Amino acid sequence: MKCAWLACLALLSGVEACAVLPDISAGECGNGVIDANEDCDTFAPTADSVCRAKGSVGECHLDCSRLSSGARNRCPADWGCNIDAICRPLSGDFEPRLDTPLGNGGRLMSSDFDRDGRDDLVSLEPFDTLGRTRLRFHYFDERGALAQSVQFPKLLFSPVISGLADDHQRDILFSDGRIGLLEGQERSWVPKTFGSYWLPNSRVRMVAVYDDLVSNASAVVALTMLTNQPPGFYVPNGPDALRLAGELPGPLASLIGDPVSGNVIESATRSPCDEAVLALRGADELELVDFCTLDAKKDVVWRTQVQAQRIALSPPAPIDDPPQIVDMNGDG
Repeated sequence: MKCAWLACLALLSGVEACAVLPDISAGECGNGVIDANEDCDTFAPTADSVCRAKGSVGECHLDCSRLSSGARNRCPADWGCNIDAICRPLSGDFEPRLDTPLGNGGRLMSSDFDRDGRDDLVSLEPFDTLGRTRLRFHYFDERGALAQSVQFPKLLFSPVISGLADDHQRDILFSDGRIGLLEGQERSWVPKTFGSYWLPNSRVRMVAVYDDLVSNASAVVALTMLTNQPPGFYVPNGPDALRLAGELPGPLASLIGDPVSGNVIESATRSPCDEAVLALRGADELELVDFCTLDAKKDVVWRTQVQAQRIALSPPAPIDDPPQIVDMNGDG
């Protein structure tokens, strides 16, 4: 009888221990049960997959985030990784067609200009009778929807995609009578013109100011110093000579970068050529130099003496970067 009593007591103790199990909440992430709206819960189905924890974005779904090695956490076979880095089964259906208005573009080019890992589109307007066009840049979000559309208003020739700088970013090379570069910078564009040239190991800078002959000679001005002559602006004088047309505001070595040229003075009769802008290191003003005029026959000729004007910075500040000429308001 004593043994039977002890056995019954032990059995009752076991029943009492099984009766205190906690309740399991149904349909909730973190309960260890994979519900209908979950792909995993607390644990991943395979050793090489990851289940997002309760309370995280996409909880109780399989994670396919990119690792530091560049690889991603694995998704099951026939599943894909969406833009939120969550594994999703293939539906077998097609997404509705996404229509993107691109304006009056007659030709398209594509490349990644803003370094977001996605290609951007460039639409070119139909070419005019001179072969010029305008560009419009189209940027897209992760879902392929148009996020931003920006027009570059300047008329230009022969735009091509290139990578001239060592920054893994694509640029636009073009011509407008000179060679120009649109350097992509996080969905903005910094125009750089290459109207200025320099010769290695020499004390000379040259700047082009016109797309035709001036006084029947090449429209190139040399910034240099000849024997027994001050540093100045030298223009062609006959087939094999140069003439001093004005003195530089300082030594050639004090120039910051190269001079740049552009159509700053709009009047074609007052200034038919481009003007040059140069800056001296530490100065608080720029120098704008006009080289050309029209003769009695309305032909473009060199001025006897260049016309220079100073453009002071307001407020005054020492210049430490090369000047740039940029059409900011798109008026040409």
